[in-house]
Amino acid sequence: MDTVWRALLFGAITALGAVAAQRGYSAFHDGVRPFVRDVAAGRRERREAAGSTWSMSWGFILYYGAPFSLATGVMEKHILGLPADWIGIRSRRVSLAVGCGLLWGICASALLSSTQWVFANLPLPMDQHLLDIARPLLAMMPLIPVVAATSQFGVRLGGFGVGGVTGAAYVAVIALGTDAPAAIAFAVGGIAHLFLVLRERVDTPPPLPEELAAGKSEIRRGTVALVLTGALLAVATSLLWLGGEPASVMLIGLGHPLEAGLIGIYSWIGFAPLVTYTALASRAYTSAGMPDGVLATGLLVRYPPAAAVVGALAMWGELWGVGRFERIISRFPGLHGAGAGIRDGILLVSEIALLIGGAISADAMWPSVGFYIVGGFWLLNEASGRRVMRVAVGPLAAIAAGLAHNLQYWLS
Repeated sequence: MDTVWRALLFGAITALGAVAAQRGYSAFHDGVRPFVRDVAAGRRERREAAGSTWSMSWGFILYYGAPFSLATGVMEKHILGLPADWIGIRSRRVSLAVGCGLLWGICASALLSSTQWVFANLPLPMDQHLLDIARPLLAMMPLIPVVAATSQFGVRLGGFGVGGVTGAAYVAVIALGTDAPAAIAFAVGGIAHLFLVLRERVDTPPPLPEELAAGKSEIRRGTVALVLTGALLAVATSLLWLGGEPASVMLIGLGHPLEAGLIGIYSWIGFAPLVTYTALASRAYTSAGMPDGVLATGLLVRYPPAAAVVGALAMWGELWGVGRFERIISRFPGLHGAGAGIRDGILLVSEIALLIGGAISADAMWPSVGFYIVGGFWLLNEASGRRVMRVAVGPLAAIAAGLAHNLQYWLS
């Protein structure tokens, strides 16, 4: 029965995202947001805009969403959000956007469930071994704020300062036998990073430009659809069916929603400057809220009815507080640098951790040959100009190793 409810929930989320894009309220992809209102107003042809949307989106679906969902059975947000953009922009009628969005969410859920069933019922089952991909990430997640602080403030304050505080906290909580040591150390590192960020303050920030101020009221036109989307997103994450960034998806699959939620909150801080400015400039919001704040609320609440309320309030707060966020960001200029550092930290640590985890997983499924496959996949990808995003190499190679071992088993 859970499979049916999950399919319907994903269908509803995708349908709402498609309607929001069709009406010009919001778009999931940052690159689509600048022209989604022009499409809704008829100033840009839908077919041509849909082509641009798809060309920007398919790589994220294939390499930034699918590998992590296949490895864990947890839906990655890009698999729902990006097709919703395309469906909404391509559809001339709201009813068509609703129908196609609902259909895609149901089909995506069914495909993911079917793939997980296949992985679990192969002659050499892969499902449990694939979860090993996330284990190094769980251990290395306290490095995320260290990398972020180092990229923003240099080695002395970031590497030795934030890194030293984080490392000391990590060793101490492990020695004390405390539950969730990685989460505690990550939180300590994140707070230390933000302490450095908020030291720089402007008493009188420049006034908000007129064109950006006008965007506040335009963004709020989609309040009903987006608040309802926020509620459904939080419900999906509270049930551990949906995740945000790849790091969060992998940790949810491993059974660590608290750690995934903390990464989501840190990501929210990292994306707030970027999303706030682009939303005000384009007068359209982001369909899933600032990554990954709304999604993180469900992971931290974990009770679906309460998660629905908190997720709805979080989305409403973002929509109606976006102007205030811009003033806070202007008052604390360091938040712009922190945003770039946080995004880089999450991506860099994920790339390294998931490559190591992919190698461990592949070797567990096919000793020695697994390491060869993962290493070969990485080297070929680098030599060919990184056709696949680095963060996806470990999971994709581990899946390939498991399938290849089953093929070898059948042939022999």
